Amino acid sequence: MSLAFCSAHVRRKFYKLAENSQVANEVQRRIASLYAIEGKVRGSQAEERRAVRHDRRRIIAANLRQYLEARNRQVGAKSKLGEAIPYALTHRDGLARLLDDGRIDLDTLPSNDQSGPWSSIGKTLSSLGLTKALTTGP
Repeated sequence: MSLAFCSAHVRRKFYKLAENSQVANEVQRRIASLYAIEGKVRGSQAEERRAVRHDRRRIIAANLRQYLEARNRQVGAKSKLGEAIPYALTHRDGLARLLDDGRIDLDTLPSNDQSGPWSSIGKTLSSLGLTKALTTGP
């Protein structure tokens, strides 16, 4: 048995900082692209979800990890960004489990919840012109 982590926890840390941080804003943009892909396969069979994730998400996730590793060396460890980046990096294995297992959800938040933290991803996707990914199936 392997532990999988909820992506919303990582996303939330950067959302809180995105208004005042170009780095956090860029992380939010990249996370939004992962959510857009997930929106297209949500409700699909596990094997289809795994295949799409493998083909389309793996490279985005790898690039995000590299971006976070590079920024981690540039920010102060005691800053809020200096706390968010290591949090994301230390949880990367649990977050990446869904790439190889279509049964795992990206996060534990229901897709129809438009209040609280979930609304932040909707705002991010909307600003990127990606809201259709949340409302349309595969």
